[in-house]
Amino acid sequence: MKIFEEILHNYGLSKNQSQEVSKKLNSLDYNNFQTFKDLMNSYPHPSQNDVENYLIDPSNKAIISGIDYGGIDDLICGTINNLKKETPPEEAYSKLIPYLNMVLQYEQQENKHTHKGAIYFNIGQYLIKIGQIEKGLYFIHRGLIEDDMKHIGNMNFPNVWSYQIIILDEKLNHPYVKDMILFLNDEFLKRNYNFNVFFDNFLDKPSKAINNAIIWLNHIAFFHIFLFHLRKLYLLPEDLFKSILGEISSSNLIGDLCLLIESICKLKYPSINVSGRETFSNIYNHVKTQYSWRGAPVNGPDFDLSNLNNTLSDIFSNSYQGSKDPFQNSFYLSWGLRNKVHHKIDSVRIIRENFKSIIEKQMEFFLDLVINKS
Repeated sequence: MKIFEEILHNYGLSKNQSQEVSKKLNSLDYNNFQTFKDLMNSYPHPSQNDVENYLIDPSNKAIISGIDYGGIDDLICGTINNLKKETPPEEAYSKLIPYLNMVLQYEQQENKHTHKGAIYFNIGQYLIKIGQIEKGLYFIHRGLIEDDMKHIGNMNFPNVWSYQIIILDEKLNHPYVKDMILFLNDEFLKRNYNFNVFFDNFLDKPSKAINNAIIWLNHIAFFHIFLFHLRKLYLLPEDLFKSILGEISSSNLIGDLCLLIESICKLKYPSINVSGRETFSNIYNHVKTQYSWRGAPVNGPDFDLSNLNNTLSDIFSNSYQGSKDPFQNSFYLSWGLRNKVHHKIDSVRIIRENFKSIIEKQMEFFLDLVINKS
């Protein structure tokens, strides 16, 4: 155990503290929860109040000066569960689920926080591998939050695998990430853009942002989940896509993209929020100066059910409201859908019938906005 105690000392514990942790670990009875509590209480942890302060303001890190409690927690977890780099994912998962339940019970009873970044990440990895991707991404994101909670340094976020998966970093060479990049590139990017440019200007924006880094991360996570659900819908059998399930799902995804476009516009141009009005018409007045757009605003009745097909035809051919600008017509589409169509059940059939064309058109403005506009 001498090497183990030396590692603990390198993580910031005194010699006596290291010996105490080692002693408690030797006394651990996996079937006796009190011995686990004694082990966890033998070295410092942040309080749950520290976690709440971080969640309110991520600049308030849940750290303990001079002690890397997260490194110790990971070491304890790996030692107790006999986890190694070569441990098969299914074996790690089967061990980590009961261990996580024990850790959460400890936190609740002691009002303390233990670092669970590696636990969440490995659980998420396995779930993605077996096809439970949504649940896996949930754990991956929780792992990133755990790692960021104790992260200090010059980088906005820790350079960990969970962060790389969220931002779809192809350097990770992860099978799921590769599939998502291939879908994004084939469906939207390859005609006009290079993935690396999209990555540098948008997906990796949180690591470079001077302000609002955590807000940018939330937008990237939103886009990632949107893209996952979009790919899932594209792969849906035709009979299911044409069902009410497909109609509702397609309408919801279009609404999500409208929301993302609206929110990124407000994030890029903070003056939009000053007026207190956060409608697409107000956003249009700001964005059109960036693009030198001319032309009338959206006419609400054009997006009524009786006129929707003709309006979509005009927008797809870049001729709505006399504008030939493809990005302006793309913005018009999201504006009209967000304010009118997305709130009406009777429009979902037309939305479903034109779904791919609508998404492709919306993506024109979105991609130009996040790649080419500062």
